[in-house]
Amino acid sequence: MGNDTDAVDLGALPRWSERLIDRLDDEYGIRTGELADRNFPDDRPPRWLQGTATGGGDAPDWIQSFCLDADPAVRRLWVEEGFLSADPAWLETLVTGDEADVARVFLLTGNVDDYAFSPDSGYLPAIDRIEENAAKRKDWVIRYSLSNGFERPVRGVATPDDDPSPFDDLEIDPNGDGAADRTRSPQEALDGDVRVMEELLERSYDGGIALIVDNLHLLSPPDSANVNQNVVTDAIQRWARSPSMFQSENQVVLLAGSSEGLTRDLRSASSHIETIDVPRPEDRGDRLKFLAALYAGGRVAPMSGIRLDGATRPRFDDRFGSGITEQLRTLAERTSGLNLVGLENLVLRVNAGDERQFTTEYVKRAKRDQLAQESGGILEVSEPDPGVDPESAFEGVGGLDAVKERLIRISDLMERAGTSETVRRSLPSGLLFLGPPGTGKTLVARAFANACGVNFAELGNIRSMYVGESERNLSQALDLIRSLTPVVVFMDEIDQTMGRRGSGDESGVDRRLFARILQFMSDPELDGQVIWIAASNEPTRIDPALKRAGRFDLTVPFVRPDAEARRSILRVHLRDRDAAVDLSAADWDWLLDRTAGYTGAELERVAKEAIWTELSASGGPADVTVDGDSVRAALAAYSPPANRREFRRMEDDALVEVTSVDMLTESQRERREQLVNGE
Repeated sequence: MGNDTDAVDLGALPRWSERLIDRLDDEYGIRTGELADRNFPDDRPPRWLQGTATGGGDAPDWIQSFCLDADPAVRRLWVEEGFLSADPAWLETLVTGDEADVARVFLLTGNVDDYAFSPDSGYLPAIDRIEENAAKRKDWVIRYSLSNGFERPVRGVATPDDDPSPFDDLEIDPNGDGAADRTRSPQEALDGDVRVMEELLERSYDGGIALIVDNLHLLSPPDSANVNQNVVTDAIQRWARSPSMFQSENQVVLLAGSSEGLTRDLRSASSHIETIDVPRPEDRGDRLKFLAALYAGGRVAPMSGIRLDGATRPRFDDRFGSGITEQLRTLAERTSGLNLVGLENLVLRVNAGDERQFTTEYVKRAKRDQLAQESGGILEVSEPDPGVDPESAFEGVGGLDAVKERLIRISDLMERAGTSETVRRSLPSGLLFLGPPGTGKTLVARAFANACGVNFAELGNIRSMYVGESERNLSQALDLIRSLTPVVVFMDEIDQTMGRRGSGDESGVDRRLFARILQFMSDPELDGQVIWIAASNEPTRIDPALKRAGRFDLTVPFVRPDAEARRSILRVHLRDRDAAVDLSAADWDWLLDRTAGYTGAELERVAKEAIWTELSASGGPADVTVDGDSVRAALAAYSPPANRREFRRMEDDALVEVTSVDMLTESQRERREQLVNGE
């Protein structure tokens, strides 16, 4: 423990809080130094330690059990990581906004179906955390959803046991079970539910009522053209503006997975609705805290709000390190992008396996599948190969020496981005790969992410035929990308996926998608954390706003390889298939002459054809040696499509767009000068 004169002064605290802090201070010295800074930022204890409305007057059950009974190594990890501090931040925003009368209607969007931490209960669903918190501040808490209707009211902790519920006060059965209720149409039932909400919010309670509405996007979708469907929207707007709501202590909390899934009337700045984003876990710490709570040991109070039994720990292979704290830190690091429910799914599958063991291969595969499923197949994520240095990451790329050299320099800077603001803000926001198909754009993008040692996320087609679905797809993809940082994001055929603004889309979807992408790319918090790579065969069809500096800063040309690059590409493809090469100088000269104008993809086909020739001759699997006869047979069997003129045009377009001429050969520079001068 540090010198008492240096100890943080946390002010007057409840006795249970003082005892808890004293115990941890005796063990770890949390009142001084870095541990004090991490656990008590701004020299202030979190609300739950203050014994205020959100913390209650007694020690929170779960955290007290954790501090007394957790595995000592896990308890130390908790303190070292600063996990005593306030959590989650979005809930603090909700509470302070209500207390300061910022609004009476709050819209929570984003990761609302995930778990949230509670000092009383450990981890539980976010909506349950909101209800638990509201019960400490309000007289009554009432939840509503389209499928369940109104749930049984939850009595506030300060509400006398003999006080009648709001429904008893109103003398109504909100979900009625009479014959008349059973014959109501769904619209009639919804209209009736809205009237009940109106009556509830008109009631006057000293502590107020908290009305929590789940899955708002099902009640107020973006395509609500039907007047009857707009009943909910109209009611919410009136509550948000009502002076009587501000004169009461009543509060309405609305939950929706994405604001894009709601009618724009509820998203406008003039709606008087306070929107709060519930982010996905954005760093290792959020996932590590969940894992530490999960594997705190069998003596800690159970977390009834989640599906896992944390008493039993799986095993970890050697690459996760030794000791539970190092293993949990490694697992948290390797599961970037997953939310807590996704992380729980991963652990449940391990528990169900025969080996009950985490392996790096399992985590990589499970994470990829989980994110693909969660994004509806829009985002495909792959992890870097562990221990790969920038030079070796590009071993599978033949030719393109100047491009590889520039990208290796960027990857070196990427490694230092976390420790230097100057480096972070000097990295390019985006790279634009231009050139004909088959010239290695996707291959190089993957190699670059591998060289940087970061996740590689390939963004697919986000458009949908359904109203609002395209915006929701993009919003979800961008939330996932933010949670994967640092990450390289790849968009193929950007001229088709993004196109141009005002390109005939009367609904304005393209314009909104375009604006959302530009806004995300311009976020300074993501400098050095997200590098975009876009590929195109048709750069003239890309909106100029995307090509300007600050978005895609570096335009990289991909042209068909020259003779030496073709030799390098062929060697790579033969080596990758374990084929020996027995070609004389004359064979190479003939081969390189015959393949002039081939793309990298077409050279790969030649290598495959040569290997197939040898395998057919040998009658089955065997050591393969490619010689002059096999390459001549390959080129006799295969001829690329006869679209060379189109390829030349695409190369010319790429050369004109290039922003870094040092990546061009002398002949390419001369050709670019001719094109620029209109020759």
